[in-house]
Amino acid sequence: MTAPYIPLYVGDYLADTTHLTRSEHGAYLLLLMAMWRGGGKLATDDDRLARLAQCSDAEWTGMRSTILSFFRRRGGVLRQKRLTAEYAKYTKAITQRKNAGKASVAKKRSKISAVASTGVGAGEERALANPNHSHNPNHNQNYLNTDETRADWPTAKDEWVDVLIKETGCADPARDIWPRTTAPVLMAWHEVDRFEWRDVLAGVRTTLLNARKPLTPKSWLFFAPAIAEARRLRTQPTPDPYRAEPTHAPNTKAAYRTRAERSRAERNEDSTIAAFSRAFGGPAPGEAEFEGSA
Repeated sequence: MTAPYIPLYVGDYLADTTHLTRSEHGAYLLLLMAMWRGGGKLATDDDRLARLAQCSDAEWTGMRSTILSFFRRRGGVLRQKRLTAEYAKYTKAITQRKNAGKASVAKKRSKISAVASTGVGAGEERALANPNHSHNPNHNQNYLNTDETRADWPTAKDEWVDVLIKETGCADPARDIWPRTTAPVLMAWHEVDRFEWRDVLAGVRTTLLNARKPLTPKSWLFFAPAIAEARRLRTQPTPDPYRAEPTHAPNTKAAYRTRAERSRAERNEDSTIAAFSRAFGGPAPGEAEFEGSA
């Protein structure tokens, strides 16, 4: 677990190293960086220390005592006081972020599971919490596509990655670079695929809900299939249970096709029948008989 940077307090560093030569500055800084990448410690192996400092054996022998005076030696291990403290702060922050991310994912999964088991959508939860809330009978009761998942994308494109990082909890902004390097995928969803923001969130949440272990994606493309499926489910036509045509065995429900499965001519016929019904206030000839047989 290594941070992509090492904190360097320039004033403090220069105050402590005014006596170093240019070569000694280089060797000391290289050892500090190697120590940071090594988890805050280095082995007291002169050959390895010389290689890390990019010194010849003779050069290392000449500066060894000066450089090692900045470090503490214990049990065959070198540490540097300031670096040890900074590394401890870094590891603590990383652990806190990971725990917070896991807690956030667990909370989202718990909420989705509770909604799925009770059949109460987010809109209904708000209505129960606020009796004065005016419930819309046409409100979509699927939690993954509630009105809190807006069709419009966030106005600032720079926010897209940040919002999805918080939503998924599967990336560490301080360590992982893939959310930024694969950000063009989000632009493609927006400009090419024309996904709505609610499709994106629905696909992400569905993926989180179905995950059997912590997610470790390396690209936002990981969520693309679920997002496409969320849009398909949202936009597919609603089957018309009153209009269908027998295919093999009349008078059985299995013998009828949905409106979406019929030809264009057949759908035009449906429209004509519906217009006849509206004009004359009743079903078209044969329609009542058809409905009774379905």
